[in-house]
Amino acid sequence: MQDDEFRQLVESSFAFLQEEHAFSQPNVILHGPTEHGFSRYIRVIYSHESGKSVEVGAACWRCEFDVAIAIGAFPNRKRSASLRDLLAVVAPNYAHPLPVSLGTAPSDPERMAQQVDACADALREFGGRFFVADLNLWAELESHQEQQHQAVIEQIEIESALRANDTMRSDALAAFRQGDWTLVVSLYESITEPLARVEQKRLSIAKKRSG
Repeated sequence: MQDDEFRQLVESSFAFLQEEHAFSQPNVILHGPTEHGFSRYIRVIYSHESGKSVEVGAACWRCEFDVAIAIGAFPNRKRSASLRDLLAVVAPNYAHPLPVSLGTAPSDPERMAQQVDACADALREFGGRFFVADLNLWAELESHQEQQHQAVIEQIEIESALRANDTMRSDALAAFRQGDWTLVVSLYESITEPLARVEQKRLSIAKKRSG
């Protein structure tokens, strides 16, 4: 999808921001061309005199986009949240699969257009607390974002531990075959998951032979 096509699509889908909530004409910012002549990223930013802003950004050449609400406008946003964050707080049972994070958008322009419309509809329906400048909303959004951030950290830690366990299992097997019993004991006892039966047997043998 060309940058101009995306801009026109956004202006059509998000026209309610100007018509119903007195947002300004959108400001369009292009970030650097790709080797194919597209901008690497395009931002269509709607600002309000109260300081609120809505940003629809896209890497059009990959048919990827996201939607964000903010206090302040890029590049001077004081607070921001994705549409996904907003829906998680104000409409947790909203079931429509919105591609509001880069990398999850549809891969063809027609489908992208449908999803931009869906995002605009969702913001129009569930953005009331944002539009009336409910400060409690931002406290809830920040709490949600912190929970999400913590969940990501915990998942990374789990995956890191699993990789470490796999490495220790492989090293322990190699050490067992080489008869390095002390290392076998050290590695198997460092694994944070339950050992398989065969691993328990190797550990038992290694303990006897290392003693």
